[in-house]
Amino acid sequence: MKKFLISFLSFIIIFIHVSISQDLKGDLSFYTNLNIGDTKPVIDNDYHKIRFYAFINGLSCFTCIKTLINLSNYVNTFDNCEIVLFLQSENYDLSKENLIKENWRYKIINDQIGAYKKLYEIKNSPVCLLLNDTGLVKFIGIPGSSSHFDIDNFKKTIFELSNNSSNERKSSIVLPKLKEIKLKSKNINFSKIGKILQGYWEKKKGYFLFYGFQSKKLIVFDSTGMYVKQKDFSNFLHPFFTFSSKYKDKYIFTDFDSKYNLSFYFYDLASKSIKKFYTVHPKNGHYPLYTYLFLNDSILVSSYWLDNKFIAKRESNNYSFSIYNILSNESKEAGVFDRYYLKYHLRNYFHLDFCSNNKNQIVMIQNFTDSLRVYDISGKFVNSLYINYDKKYYYYNWKKSFGKLNKKSSLEDIKMLADSVTNLCASQCLLYDNTINRYYIIYQKYFKSITNDKEYRYFIHTIPNNNQDYYLGRNKPFYVDDGNIYCFKQGKDFISINIFKLK
Repeated sequence: MKKFLISFLSFIIIFIHVSISQDLKGDLSFYTNLNIGDTKPVIDNDYHKIRFYAFINGLSCFTCIKTLINLSNYVNTFDNCEIVLFLQSENYDLSKENLIKENWRYKIINDQIGAYKKLYEIKNSPVCLLLNDTGLVKFIGIPGSSSHFDIDNFKKTIFELSNNSSNERKSSIVLPKLKEIKLKSKNINFSKIGKILQGYWEKKKGYFLFYGFQSKKLIVFDSTGMYVKQKDFSNFLHPFFTFSSKYKDKYIFTDFDSKYNLSFYFYDLASKSIKKFYTVHPKNGHYPLYTYLFLNDSILVSSYWLDNKFIAKRESNNYSFSIYNILSNESKEAGVFDRYYLKYHLRNYFHLDFCSNNKNQIVMIQNFTDSLRVYDISGKFVNSLYINYDKKYYYYNWKKSFGKLNKKSSLEDIKMLADSVTNLCASQCLLYDNTINRYYIIYQKYFKSITNDKEYRYFIHTIPNNNQDYYLGRNKPFYVDDGNIYCFKQGKDFISINIFKLK
């Protein structure tokens, strides 16, 4: 027994010695493929001289975590810094709770499936990075490692970043801002306005329209940002506007009832009068969605969602939208769902959007597809336009993970994957610029903040494009014209309109 114990202890000593030797003699390739000088997307699009990003998992040791806390507290003594911890853990809530108990006071992002690790090319945790404002990697270190963390270089890098001038921000990462309009009103409490879903810029009339999800209010501001008026729609169950769809000077909104009937209404902004004109009823496994499009003051295009039973039928029978002529009062089904929609069982993650182009055609996009689908006004398929997202932003191989799903997969399994990867914006995800004949796909990523709220970041992919996507941070696009992108940025107590110019 004594010989066995001695042998066992000798093995442990040798193992520790070998591990330390590997750490001393090894290089950073075990931990990351990143190199000093690489550029990565930034999490917060606000200006920060110093960005400190750290990556840990549920098994990261106590010493590493304590080191990261001390490093973060040191970084926080400098002005204009962003500190983010990416946490990959099977029990995220418990790991987060333990971090907070250890006095971690900064932002934590849930990276349960390792999507952010993949984006930042982190292979093993823990790793910490220092980046400049534009995402240029300036320092890479392994907290708790004697051979892979140069504290003097760490401090030197922070001093250099802190002393850099703010004019070093590069437009290749952050689009140049042409104008900012702050919305002002003595009558509106912006902290209680709720989440804005839809926005529109009435260019000829010079005012902005916004619709809030929780508040159920249509709010109008003029071009200077001053409040004009508002309309309360709280007497409707689920009202929803798509401002780009209009009937002459009337705006259209929809509302569901308890039986999933989707009714369409005209709303006159001047008189505030409301009139119902059309209802889509569920039938044969078809359930209507909010998404719709209005063409030629006569053609209404409305989208469908399919239930589990209908998804198993042939694709040729799966119509993705209906076309209703309000002048002749005729309706017909048109279009077909993208093959990815069927193959990857995306029936429970059904977001899509429409727009029209200069040829008065119907253009449709569905979640996690590889193309825009173009139809004529009768609903006949014309052609498709390939979507080639920049892998720097649309980074996750969702097809591999979604390919493991089947018809028996739970809604939670599907939503967990869908929420963990890049996907279409919750509303107004497809815009069209009539002036320069360009499509804009708006997609987003989210993470949970330290208060457990979802925080979104927005991206633009253009078709035709120059093989480059654009990162907009918290600025959510709602209108485009002549290459100018109108975005609103919403905080707890403010809303502003920012106008950017694509290069």
